Amino acid sequence: MRAMAIAAPRLLHSDRPALLIVVKSTFAAAAAFELARHTIGSAIPALAAMAAIITVQVSGSQTVRRALEYSAGVAAGVIAAIALTRLLGVHWWSIGLLVFLALIAGRLIRLGSQANQVAISALLVMSLGSSYGWTRVSDALIGSAVGVVTSLVTPSPSPERRLRRQIGSAADELVVVIRRMADGLRAGWSPAEARDTLGSARSVSRLLVDPRTFVERARDEHRVSLAGRWQVEPRGLDRCDAALTALDHVTNEVRSVGRNLLAISVDNTAHRGRDRSAFGDVLEAVADTLDAWRIAAIADGAGPQLDRLGLTSDRAAAKLLSLKHEGRPDQLEPLWVALLIDVERLIGELDPAGAHGAAVTASSAPSVLTDPGTRAEADPAAHAREG
Repeated sequence: MRAMAIAAPRLLHSDRPALLIVVKSTFAAAAAFELARHTIGSAIPALAAMAAIITVQVSGSQTVRRALEYSAGVAAGVIAAIALTRLLGVHWWSIGLLVFLALIAGRLIRLGSQANQVAISALLVMSLGSSYGWTRVSDALIGSAVGVVTSLVTPSPSPERRLRRQIGSAADELVVVIRRMADGLRAGWSPAEARDTLGSARSVSRLLVDPRTFVERARDEHRVSLAGRWQVEPRGLDRCDAALTALDHVTNEVRSVGRNLLAISVDNTAHRGRDRSAFGDVLEAVADTLDAWRIAAIADGAGPQLDRLGLTSDRAAAKLLSLKHEGRPDQLEPLWVALLIDVERLIGELDPAGAHGAAVTASSAPSVLTDPGTRAEADPAAHAREG
């Protein structure tokens, strides 16, 4: 009972997609059972309920795909079993041959997670007779249809909210990584510490795989689901897609910075205190910019978040420009020059007026993004600090 008391709040609040599948599957199973019993007079209406449970997924597009795979698998298994039973009879070797052919067929026709349904249906028909087979086919079609209708007309959890949460989490991880780089660079960290931070940057790339897949699923949901047409906002998905692209580019640049810092930590001749301190300050400013970008990317629209992002981006660019003037590239070690280029690219990826502006700019975004002077007017105190 205590375990249930702990799990119930988690299911209600943090695992809403799983709860949604439970509710949709329950309704679809009951509806499919009654429909099979009263329309075709099914002797085993539970088969229709089982088909509904198997096919129902969180999104409508996934449910349609699962329904097609399941129905095709059941039909193929029934047909194969009836044909082979009449031709070969029921023996241990004919069952083995049937299972082998059914499993191969399920993969050849690309039934995905339902590939085994061909063999399962074939075995049941061989054991229970051909009359059961046709009942199974009709009930599978009814249950699958009910599952599809249920998923297409009921709303799914907001994909944009989940995507923003994932984008914010990945960006926050990168902020932590960049701050660690800044601190380690100033302190003259060891190669092991530099290598560990580089590994942390690489792990962020893996965090972006699931959101990418989720964006495509949400687009499918908008195309095929009636509920998805009013729930999924294409412009919101486009913005999330742009944010993921920006984060992917930023992550690549952070990894490149990490590789250069690892090389610097190994090369003792590259250890110059002034360079380490100055670059550390620039990286700290970049971390502030990425944190401001994170807040703007997950915000509902334009506003103070964009103003702050513009100011932090300008501040990081100003620090980098000052570093260029104080330590001219021709006076820097080659490793520091490479680091300078990487940091400059990283700042450019986060610039709200740059190539990835769509990630943080709503359709009604004001023009303050493209005018540094206007940015300064929005925050005179910050402008005074920069001056």
